Parts: sequence; C-alpha cells; structure tokens
Amino acid sequence: ASRLRRGWYFYCGSAFGPSGLRARLGHHLQLSERRHWHIDYLKEQARVRALWFCRGVNLEHEWSRCLLEVPGACQPVAGFGSSDCGCPTHLVYLPARPAARNLNKILQTERPITRILLPS
Repeated sequence: ASRLRRGWYFYCGSAFGPSGLRARLGHHLQLSERRHWHIDYLKEQARVRALWFCRGVNLEHEWSRCLLEVPGACQPVAGFGSSDCGCPTHLVYLPARPAARNLNKILQTERPITRILLPS
C-alpha cells in the first residue's frame, strides 16, 4: 500500500474493451468492492474531479509520457496501470492542477479532447 500526497493525479488509460468508453468511465466514477483495474485501488484514497478523453485512438502511453515531462511531475507508483506495456507508469502526479486550456499543449495532440468536470 502506498500513501499518496496531496496534489493532482492523472491516470491515463484506454477503453477499447467490449463494453466501451461509457461503461469504463462509469466504472471509474464508482467505488468498487471488486478491484479489477489499478485505478480501483486509487479511488479508495482520491476523488475523481474531471475526465478527459479522446475517442477512437489509444493515447494512454503518449499522454502519460507527456504528463511526466511537465515541470514538477513525478511517477508516484512505478508500474501503476502499465503492467501490460513498457511505460514506467500511467499514473502521474502534478503538484498543481494545470489550466484546462493548456491540456492540448501538454498532451501534444491536435485531436479534440472532451473534458467532463465533476461536482466537488
């Protein structure tokens, strides 16, 4: 078990399974007794504040790499969410929330990114 410090955590994942994006996001927004994905453990300590997604393309590896390049970013748990690939982690810690308008720049994508803000 890892203790997480206060700050902003970004989890990069994909939703190309048979249930699709809606089911995956719905799962991530609920606390689950049955832990299936790495993020299920994180949800016990943290609250989801927003979701960002891009349809039709798998960018989880690229986005986690881009987020790790932000000044002050670090990998809080090695291998988190990346046990099936060569990425160091898919969970990135940032000490401050980046402005939403900078997200496309940080993630180095021209693709449309959908953002859903959740009530605090």
